[in-house]
Amino acid sequence: MRTPAIALLLAPLLLAGCGGSEEKTVIDTGDGKTTVTSAGSGDEQVRIEAKGDDGKTVTMTAGPSTAWPGDAPAYAAGFPGATVVHSMGGNDGTTTSRMVMFETTTQTPEAIVALYKEKAKAAGLGNVTEMSSGGNFMFGAEDKASGRSLSVQVAAADGKTSGSVSYAIKGAGG
Repeated sequence: MRTPAIALLLAPLLLAGCGGSEEKTVIDTGDGKTTVTSAGSGDEQVRIEAKGDDGKTVTMTAGPSTAWPGDAPAYAAGFPGATVVHSMGGNDGTTTSRMVMFETTTQTPEAIVALYKEKAKAAGLGNVTEMSSGGNFMFGAEDKASGRSLSVQVAAADGKTSGSVSYAIKGAGG
């Protein structure tokens, strides 16, 4: 069984952001069982730990947030005017990943993508992917050798820009 695959399937549970009780669930995936323990604290943060039959443990957290993660690498750091509305992250023992969702009324989608393009280039990230359609913008970059990656999605509506910044770092927290 591939533990990261089950972790991706459990991601919607993180976004649900359940309350303050602790629950333990065993999921039979057909090729093994994964035990999931989730606990919401008073601030609606949710933590899920999944351990597969292969012995790998994946830890994920999610919930409302008010600050950009302090451990974000320079290429995924916050920007002036950003208000964090939610964040989630995980660690499979070898890679730490995080997604930060934000809103701003001071930056356009184009300005945000340009900022992260500069940060990615300065950090040595390549393999750039870009797409824009109907006011929606996506940018991605990675460095396969180091396991670092960055993905940015932004769009404007109703006088504000909303989006997400996702990043991964191999070896961090693992």
